[in-house]
Amino acid sequence: MSDSVQFTPRTFAVIGAGPVGCIVAAFLAKGGFDVTLCDVIPALLEPAIQPGILIEGAENLQQPVTRTCLSIDELATIQPDVIIITVKANVLPLIASAIEGFHRDGMVVISWQNGIDTELELAKALGKTPVMRAVVNYGCGLVKPGHVRMPFHHPPHYIQEMDPKAKPAAVAIAKALSSTGLITEATDQIISMVWRKGILNACMNPVCAVTGLTMAQAMGDPIVFQIVDALVKECIKVARANEISLGWDFYPHAIEYMSKAGDHKPSMLMDIENKRRTEIEFMNGKFIEYGQKAGSIPFGLILTRWFSSANVLTSGSGNIGATNVRRVAGTRLGILTVLLDGLKGTLPVYTANLIVGMTGERGWNDLAVTATALAAFCGHLYPVYMTGKHGGKGVATAFGCFLVISPAATGICMLIYVAGLLLSAGKSSVGSLLAAASLPVVLCFFRPSPVVIIGSVFMMVMIFFRHQDNIRRLINGTEPSL
Repeated sequence: MSDSVQFTPRTFAVIGAGPVGCIVAAFLAKGGFDVTLCDVIPALLEPAIQPGILIEGAENLQQPVTRTCLSIDELATIQPDVIIITVKANVLPLIASAIEGFHRDGMVVISWQNGIDTELELAKALGKTPVMRAVVNYGCGLVKPGHVRMPFHHPPHYIQEMDPKAKPAAVAIAKALSSTGLITEATDQIISMVWRKGILNACMNPVCAVTGLTMAQAMGDPIVFQIVDALVKECIKVARANEISLGWDFYPHAIEYMSKAGDHKPSMLMDIENKRRTEIEFMNGKFIEYGQKAGSIPFGLILTRWFSSANVLTSGSGNIGATNVRRVAGTRLGILTVLLDGLKGTLPVYTANLIVGMTGERGWNDLAVTATALAAFCGHLYPVYMTGKHGGKGVATAFGCFLVISPAATGICMLIYVAGLLLSAGKSSVGSLLAAASLPVVLCFFRPSPVVIIGSVFMMVMIFFRHQDNIRRLINGTEPSL
């Protein structure tokens, strides 16, 4: 950003006249700044100038804005110094494209939203230099157009630039916001803060949306609280697996923060009540996305690189599964790879089973754990960290998944694997294929759920698909033994 040292914001545009946008627009106007409030719904804008935006609750004020507009394109004539985006994250691609049409050097665009990676969506169109990310610490709901209820306000708020060259501009914007009463600090830890806020949203929003409870009611219900608590712990695991720093005391902080939120309806519940699309893909969806990245860790590749001189990708069959690891790097690393690949299935399925098992709905439980198992299984077959390269063949991860879903069926299939291995003079592929083929049949007796059985059939087909070369070698009599 050119001349970012002298950056002094005077004109602001706030996109979105919902409760979040109304609050920041009203505070900026109260502080004497030129403020344009933009929204496509005329009814939301009508009270913003006369009589002004009314905020009640943790903060109390009524303040008109400078002007309103019904289209982002109208901002081209206003040319604000700062554009603050407060709308739902799922419309960011459209908004970024519209801003791109009139964006000039020195104009800052801030994601003032819920969700993870919203700033990255803006940067795709605008580049990193003008884009900033904020973390907002107030709760709010729209009583009616221009009238906002604010149950809690826990400053400071935080802002950080994506491009280090824009740091002075971030500091200047934080100073401007603080002068209005929205105490804001420029930080270099925004990713950690976004994730901390994101975990709170991912744990509370969907639970309240499904149950219809306010935050206080959800935290006060012993059954619902167990679900929230399990979600917090699972999200923390995902963050740590992706090396996101939350701080050693984040778990008690999260529980305390949500317990003090009061009689507040999270945004997702209000979206459901008003039949609007939710932001779940930027909340819970991001944890699934990052969880898959963590679950796609190619343990066979990592272990051989750390503890041996062998290249598992170019040695033996070129596969990163346990059988090839054992061939090229030894029995110990092979066994360790089996265990870790199995845990890639066991841990996520166990967590899903724990969370949805509290509902007591067996059908929902079967669907959730099967979907989780398939996600872990496919993440192992096609790791996101190995673009253009295949992962393992899925046997260990499939066993890990079904060890939770049906321990008895898994135990029988493991015995079938051992029998196939012994009868074929040590050919692991024979045992794997026999066990995979047996799994759907055995489940008919021990877990006769259509959803679970369909999931096992899919895994069986994929295991056979990934063993194509082994099957050819078995037919030709050239398949090696362990």
